[in-house]
Amino acid sequence: MAIAAAFGLALLVAVLLSALAERSALSLPLVFLITGFVIGHGGFGLVTVSSSGDLVRRVADVALFTVLFTDGMRALAPRDRTLWAPPIRALLIGMPLTAAVITLLAWGLTDLPLAAALLLGVILSPTDPVLVSGIVRRSGVPRPLRHALNVESGVNDGLALPAVVVLIAVLGSRDTPDVGTLLGELAGGAALGAVGAAVLAGAARLPVLAVHQRLRPLAPVAVATACYGTAHLLHLNPYLAAFVAGAMVAKTAPQMCGGFQPLGDHLAELMKFLALLVFGALLTGGMLADVPAGGYVVALLALLLARPASLLLSFLGSEFARRQRLAASWFGPKGLASVVYGLYVVQAGIPYASTIFAVVALCVVLSVIAHTTTDVLVARRFRQDESADAGAGPGQRPP
Repeated sequence: MAIAAAFGLALLVAVLLSALAERSALSLPLVFLITGFVIGHGGFGLVTVSSSGDLVRRVADVALFTVLFTDGMRALAPRDRTLWAPPIRALLIGMPLTAAVITLLAWGLTDLPLAAALLLGVILSPTDPVLVSGIVRRSGVPRPLRHALNVESGVNDGLALPAVVVLIAVLGSRDTPDVGTLLGELAGGAALGAVGAAVLAGAARLPVLAVHQRLRPLAPVAVATACYGTAHLLHLNPYLAAFVAGAMVAKTAPQMCGGFQPLGDHLAELMKFLALLVFGALLTGGMLADVPAGGYVVALLALLLARPASLLLSFLGSEFARRQRLAASWFGPKGLASVVYGLYVVQAGIPYASTIFAVVALCVVLSVIAHTTTDVLVARRFRQDESADAGAGPGQRPP
């Protein structure tokens, strides 16, 4: 019950400070991360959370699913084809480059062998939709940037999964999993999401059914819950199922989405805060002490060099506006997706598991601090630019 009490108090503090956070660098996610650390073994030891237990993984799993479903509902909205080029470039060029740079850094700066360094690079290559939502949902952020970050963070978790599983098997000296099986899990998750949306769309057209306006927002909740449970029962990828289901529900059954967006956003926000609190309770001084000296450098450069340089290279030759390129390159937060994959490594019991997870945890902590305290500053700059553009006369450019 200590977690429930701490979460309630932290949530109350966050609500009371929300207006201040909206116009300053105050980070509400950081409030929950610090609260978790204080009540965990890193602080007063009021709760016991283990990286080998099930609580952290389940909470992170549900949080990821919830955020991906709600963000997926916005993904297919743009009809302008030019809006799709940046996220595709980020996924097909930027993400592999990010993994490669982190791999080389980890291989050269720590005692990790190449396979373990590659596993670390793959785990830290996806961006996290839970933290990306902090910039995506702020007013003033241009639509192309919003769409690029939203789609990229919604898809790259699933793309990293096959490599994570294969590398865990290689390091564990077990038979390498069938690549076809892994691809089947990804394709099956996407198909499950599409089927769930199709069932809802078909049912909504039946004349014998009548949905009361008051309960209409619960229809997407029903689809999401069914997809989540089915994906785990059938061992399909739940994250792609969430993103595809959200996108297809919005596209094929828009009449059923009325009123859901505020509810979905609130649910996603609650799960994000709870996951950060539980993750904070997992952190200890001993865990951070397991990070080798070179690991601190790797974690910093993963945020300051690997992601920015890789994304800027991926955008070369594109029509993406310069300032939006810079913002997209910076906002590559590492979060719950990396934590989930790091926990898989720990639970697999492979060599170097503790070092890999410790570096992942350090990188996530640094990312939460860095990205959740700068999103409001970036959004404010875009709003200022928008105001300046509006005030400039025809043919004029604001200073």
